[in-house]
Amino acid sequence: MFIYFKGNTLFLLMPTFRETSRNTYNILKNSIKMTTSRLAIFLSGTALLLAFNLTSCNDSDIEGRWIQPVPGMEGMTQGFCI
Repeated sequence: MFIYFKGNTLFLLMPTFRETSRNTYNILKNSIKMTTSRLAIFLSGTALLLAFNLTSCNDSDIEGRWIQPVPGMEGMTQGFCI
């Protein structure tokens, strides 16, 4: 809201709906952006903590072979080795 005097007249200018909605949109966009970046950092940290705990407990490692048959193709397998 803007108030100004011109001569003896008081002018009161209210922002238009478009300006108000644009400001609200920008505030929400920045809020969502900050929330998603915080969520990404939290999930990354959680994944690292989980991987650390899996490898540090009971002297176990995550090395190995994970192989499974390919659905619909007899005699074929798929997987990976670490």
